[in-house]
Amino acid sequence: MLHASVATPRGRAVWAFLAPVARSWRRSLAAGVSPGRSKEGKVERKNLRSGLLATLRQARRRPDVESALGSLGPLLDVKEFSMAITAWGRAREPQRALALLEEMKSRSVEPDVISFSAAISACGAGGQWERALSLLEEMRTRGVEPDVISFNAAISACGKGKQWERALSLLEEMRARGV
Repeated sequence: MLHASVATPRGRAVWAFLAPVARSWRRSLAAGVSPGRSKEGKVERKNLRSGLLATLRQARRRPDVESALGSLGPLLDVKEFSMAITAWGRAREPQRALALLEEMKSRSVEPDVISFSAAISACGAGGQWERALSLLEEMRTRGVEPDVISFNAAISACGKGKQWERALSLLEEMRARGV
């Protein structure tokens, strides 16, 4: 019998990743080997983390993002931070996305074009067009070259904020830069 949380599509997706890991851990324990101490255990932990990251990629609501991030523990690299920033943007929580961008800086993880673009998108989704534009400028000052996704996110943020002139000037800047 399946647990009630597995009966949902999200629960089935999580279980699809966790079931093989659980079986392997049971085999290790039955053989008297600690799953966390073996080479196989390291692979299992990596698979578990990959499954949790896949769950984060699908999260659309605040509780789902919170749950996925809580299960993951500390974010390890720029890719994981970018995924979390994107998830908070999808959940329309730009402040949390921006907090992660700040956490990256405080932990000496350099944001890349994907991190910044995700944060700009999150600001657009949250109606913070001014902050989106300031992030676009911050990218330049930090030596991160905005790409088409960065510009499109900023243009979208300006459009949502009814800042049509700014959106058009960004479009013109894109053309001038050959982006």
